[in-house]
Amino acid sequence: MVRARLAGRRRGATPDEEKGSEMQATVRYLAIVSKEPEPLAEFYTRYMGLREFARSASGEISLTDDLYNLSILPYRDGGDPAGLSHMGIAIDDLDALKERLERYAPDQTLEPEPGGPHYGDYRLRDPNGYPVCVSTTSFGLPPAQPRRPAIRHFALCEPNGDAVAEFYANVLGMEKRNPSRWRWNFRGLGDGISVFAILASADELRAHGREPDVDHFKPGLNHFGIEAASPIEDRLVGLPDQARVAKRPDREEYFRVWDLDGNHFDLRGGEGWQEESDGPRVVNAVWDEKAAAAHLGRGR
Repeated sequence: MVRARLAGRRRGATPDEEKGSEMQATVRYLAIVSKEPEPLAEFYTRYMGLREFARSASGEISLTDDLYNLSILPYRDGGDPAGLSHMGIAIDDLDALKERLERYAPDQTLEPEPGGPHYGDYRLRDPNGYPVCVSTTSFGLPPAQPRRPAIRHFALCEPNGDAVAEFYANVLGMEKRNPSRWRWNFRGLGDGISVFAILASADELRAHGREPDVDHFKPGLNHFGIEAASPIEDRLVGLPDQARVAKRPDREEYFRVWDLDGNHFDLRGGEGWQEESDGPRVVNAVWDEKAAAAHLGRGR
């Protein structure tokens, strides 16, 4: 079983001040809103190794890599806009979360959500108003099991990065990763398993004389990252024409992929984000390509 660290102790606080505030927190959910959920789910199961574990009569489809719940939610008029939407954190103590909110974000309220495998139990908003949901039942998932392919990274693109980082650390139990390396355009967080980046907004880049790239155009949940077994190029074979791929020039076995809806994610081989994480390593977990091909109904 993979466990995130117990996170969220306020730096410099005494045990008495922190009494009752410990909370186990793990990022286990990403939501995509789509006008065509079915073909998008097919893309991620057929080509990226996820499996379907739940669907609803109203069109929600939830996929998993045995760690994350990637829920594809049907677009509805007046609802969340289409595209990468928001992330979610599994917690083990709702009372502890309420204490943290009262202490660090008293203006925030927990808005009820439908729960189950497709939504969180509650939704709240970060300092810029972007949503994040929380679940006390791990978004319908069993205990995490490390394997590949696996979602191990995601990035938010937001202004006021220090305030956003403090919100996720103090309220939602994320750990600050290498804060001495933080810069105006990057802050790193994690839960002991996933690597979580907060990137500068497009306007902040322009204010510093830089032109925004794809990692900075879309605000809020900007992209996520999938680790897969080497050679990573094998996973790109036979992608549908609607998908696009670009090689990351700065690293080996590192590609950027756009899915059928135009959402982009990173696809990375080798050690992937594990080399940047203190979390458990996936040792000798080789994705069986022949078995995957047979299961997904395609040849190699």
